[in-house]
Amino acid sequence: MAWSGQGMRTGIGKGLAALHLRARLLPCLRPQFRQARRRLKVLTPQRALWIRFTLAIAAGLCLSASFPKLSLAGLAWIAPGFILFVALGHGGAQAFRLGCAAGLAHELVTLHWLLFIPYPVGAVMGWLALSAYLALWPGLWVWLCWKFSPKPPAAKASREASTNHDSTIQPF
Repeated sequence: MAWSGQGMRTGIGKGLAALHLRARLLPCLRPQFRQARRRLKVLTPQRALWIRFTLAIAAGLCLSASFPKLSLAGLAWIAPGFILFVALGHGGAQAFRLGCAAGLAHELVTLHWLLFIPYPVGAVMGWLALSAYLALWPGLWVWLCWKFSPKPPAAKASREASTNHDSTIQPF
């Protein structure tokens, strides 16, 4: 299909040509779109939670990378914020669990030297027990940040609307 020079100069012809090309190609691509849609996995709440736990573990490993063995000092500033970001939007218990997962990954890496104790069974048990205990502290920190963080204005407004029963407008 040929376009006149007038239409091409004004830009109208380009838009019409693109629409015409899409209209001709779309029926050919529809089976491919359907196949791609079937292959596309839906992000269910359970999968989203697994992704969050994976990100929390990655944040804990980033925090461990800031320690002297790798000495990526900038990660010491980024990893705590990343841990809080992963817990953003969840309730208190879930925020605590995500913080514990990040803390456990961090402690397992930083306390690896406990495995060099000559008694291997005791070393592994001590390494796991101490790492699990110390993982509670980042979990507590994330929970406290969740507890004392300011709530979104929409949630605050809906809470005030539900508690304010009189119809007068209060200036303050």
